[in-house]
Amino acid sequence: MNPSLQPQEETLSILNYRREIEDICQERYGLTFCGGLMEHGQQLLGDPLQRTVQAWAAPRRGYLFLRDISVVMVYQYAGVLDNGLSFHQLEYRNPSKTTPGDLMCALRALGATDAIIQSHTRMSGAHGPRDHWAAIGCLNWPSEGQYRFRLVFPSQSMAENVYANFRRHAAGPELDLVPPSMKLLPLRGLCWDNPSATFFHPQAPSAATLVDTKVRIGRLPPLTTTDDILAALRGSHLPTPDVDITGDGYATLTFDTPAPVAFLWSASGPHGDTRLYIRDIAVHLHILTGRPRLSAAHVQSAFRSRIFTVIRDYIFPCIPNEEMQHGFQRDRTVQDAVVLTSLLLERAERRQEELFLISKDCLKCFDRIPGWVMEYIYRKLGGSILAVMHIGYYMDVLIRQQQGGTDPVYITHSQHPHGTQTRTISSLLFVDDALDVSTTYAGIQDRATVSNQFTGQTASGGVFGADKSFLLYLSPQAHPAIALNDGLGKPQPIQVVAPTEGFRHLGIHQGTHNQWEETTRTVWLKLNTEADAIAPRGLGKKELQYIINSVWIPSALYRTAISDAISIGPALDTLFRKTARRVLRLPHDHPNAWFYDPKDGLGLIHCERFSHSQRLYQFLRIANDRGSPAHDILMESLEAYQLASGLTDHPLAFRIPPPASDTTFLGTLLRDLATFQTALTIATQWHQPPASRPHRPNDRPIWAHLTPALGTTLISLNRSHNVKVRWVGDITNEKGTMLLSLPSLRTKFG
Repeated sequence: MNPSLQPQEETLSILNYRREIEDICQERYGLTFCGGLMEHGQQLLGDPLQRTVQAWAAPRRGYLFLRDISVVMVYQYAGVLDNGLSFHQLEYRNPSKTTPGDLMCALRALGATDAIIQSHTRMSGAHGPRDHWAAIGCLNWPSEGQYRFRLVFPSQSMAENVYANFRRHAAGPELDLVPPSMKLLPLRGLCWDNPSATFFHPQAPSAATLVDTKVRIGRLPPLTTTDDILAALRGSHLPTPDVDITGDGYATLTFDTPAPVAFLWSASGPHGDTRLYIRDIAVHLHILTGRPRLSAAHVQSAFRSRIFTVIRDYIFPCIPNEEMQHGFQRDRTVQDAVVLTSLLLERAERRQEELFLISKDCLKCFDRIPGWVMEYIYRKLGGSILAVMHIGYYMDVLIRQQQGGTDPVYITHSQHPHGTQTRTISSLLFVDDALDVSTTYAGIQDRATVSNQFTGQTASGGVFGADKSFLLYLSPQAHPAIALNDGLGKPQPIQVVAPTEGFRHLGIHQGTHNQWEETTRTVWLKLNTEADAIAPRGLGKKELQYIINSVWIPSALYRTAISDAISIGPALDTLFRKTARRVLRLPHDHPNAWFYDPKDGLGLIHCERFSHSQRLYQFLRIANDRGSPAHDILMESLEAYQLASGLTDHPLAFRIPPPASDTTFLGTLLRDLATFQTALTIATQWHQPPASRPHRPNDRPIWAHLTPALGTTLISLNRSHNVKVRWVGDITNEKGTMLLSLPSLRTKFG
């Protein structure tokens, strides 16, 4: 405001012109504000009701004129991934001054019809205190040696077209109306797919398949060309990729399938035996995390071993690990959590009790932990030590608060060293995702209240997103959805799913009828498609062995380790042998043993055998992990199986397959163990539950006198009757000298 216009008696400010500013915004630009303009110090802040790009004509201009007073307007909005408007924007950089008219002429030459100038820079130095300036200020004053701001376009397709045309202009021939010093870049966090000329976010679920076909390499030698990169890849016998040299010293390679990318990581990654050389200079492979930051805070994969040594020796001992936190327990994995949730569901169905579970997916961990750091941590390629400590402490405090919630699940069994004991389970954690457990709807509401206190702008900054979170419950009554706070502290309802849909964010499909069928079918179709794609590529033995053993088999057998999808193992073996015959051009009658011979053959992993051994390994590992929640519910489930089936000892002590109708976790596991060709001897320390002990002295178990088929029949009969047949004395007279007659047995057992 011009000081000469100030009255002598009083000092006026922008607050005195609030009504006039609101009227001009509505009359000239159609811009209205929710609740009007609000006072904020000596500023007016408003939340506009219009959210379209065309509604921002006033902020684009950057100022209003009220009589002889100039009012600066600041465009505070910046697009985010949630609503997709970040795909409408480009970063503008130019060391030279450009007038608004020249800028719009350059943008129209690149294919834009309109654009909004969005200020995001902070001025400093001789231009005054550091603060956000209006959009018009970005065109008049340099910031950090460059004019920098964002350009917002009416649509994503227009932004992509402008960026594609700018890349062609930079490669030549140049456009006359575009200044040679002008640069356009995608927003940080976004990536450019050169083959399709579109933007994508590497952490978005919809881009997972595309990201698997890409790898970044750098830093490149000066003046590196596409031919230089292709020449360096010819010795690897890989298919020709699309090469996109981004101009920041890096290049993005895009293949048709994920297999070549996996091979590059195995051969030239942090654990590879060879390095990729371009013009006699070694370059490194990098994860696709959007436009890289140009700061020394980058955590490179070369420091992986050093960082994780420090974490293992100095950081982990200091983090207070709650035993329900599966992400930071060194000897406990997500498999433990999956087993635990499976047994919780089966326990509720067996007891006919209510059970409520909320799966809360953490969309944004913490404001001080960038997405690229989380990506490095997840892929075990490095990470910030402070980030790991922050996650560990935050999640530990959260789980301790959740463990004090109402109506938890009480687990009781007799396998404690000091006799029968009871533990409670209220919540589980998988690194940064949470699973709340309760036996009542009020209890699960209590868990959501605790989570909401720990999230949002006024708390840690962590956000449990409602989009991927959901409520799963077993109850005869219908219940409404639970609401979780978003990043602004506003409650958002989550989805309610059926038990058969299960915990999809873990990559599994829990439920009771033919578990995992849905996900295994998807993996099977994907493997067949990739097998057809690599067949004509002419891969060698080592490359094919890596793709099958390290890429395909883990993606499929992860779903068979604890489920009834074990039947997919033989089919996978057949698929991999057929693929190997096609790739290596072997005769049809080539012996199967050659494919699994590690010395003289191909050295493939035998899927069927590996599935059996992995399932037993997971079971035995959890059974020996005394003190973990998964161990306790596993022991309670084994006791329940023993009592319901009428067994006289630990279920593993009998090679009796359960009935075919038993599709529970223990049912499929014990049926699998009973069919092992080589009998297994498993030593157990087992405290017999009181109900399974004999009531007569010197009584003998009846199971030693039955064939496996009769044993299965007896288990079925015991499960359908309250009175069990466990001992020989159950079917003999009181002295044990003769068997009871059929009418006597019918009278005794009903």
